[in-house]
Amino acid sequence: MKNCQECGRNDIDYYCKPCNSVHFRNNFIHWTSGDSNLDKLIQNSQLNATSSWKLIEWIEYSNLENIELIAHGGFGSVYKAIWKDGPLKEVEQAWDLNKSEWKRKNKMEVAVKKFQNAINVSSDFLNEVNFNLKMNDEVNCNDIVQIYGVTCDPQNGEYAIVTEFKNGGDLRKIIKKNYSNLTWKIIIEILRRISVGLDSL
Repeated sequence: MKNCQECGRNDIDYYCKPCNSVHFRNNFIHWTSGDSNLDKLIQNSQLNATSSWKLIEWIEYSNLENIELIAHGGFGSVYKAIWKDGPLKEVEQAWDLNKSEWKRKNKMEVAVKKFQNAINVSSDFLNEVNFNLKMNDEVNCNDIVQIYGVTCDPQNGEYAIVTEFKNGGDLRKIIKKNYSNLTWKIIIEILRRISVGLDSL
């Protein structure tokens, strides 16, 4: 256990919930998603988080750059982008006491998942965000894609989920590309990782 450099608590790992929740709360007046239910979901995640990967943020679309279409399907489209600020650093003191701001992983490559007809925040969209957040909270597995937050494209008003970017595409593309090199050992490992993810649902 470490001592919080801000309040002096000595029962924390590296993330001080009392201090960090205050910093998040003080920033609530500076942003809104445009939907009160989504705002509440994001805010509750920040107030209740016990680590930086157990919360999500409202990410301004202007904070994303080099947006590139990766895939398009029946449910929506997936883009690759650079999140200029990036998520909070997983360090002993995430809040910079000298600068009064979060320490962040700048220029982070992320995936932006847009859903068809997500101009309004529907219950289905909220459930999708909540489900991904639950995976962040309950699963400690590198094979689970981490959600960072939510954004909205101002050009068309479409809401989107911002997640960790996994290079290589989906499983179908990976298998097709590497079919000739797949051994039973690799196939079994792929199936094992899928089962770990499914077991966490």
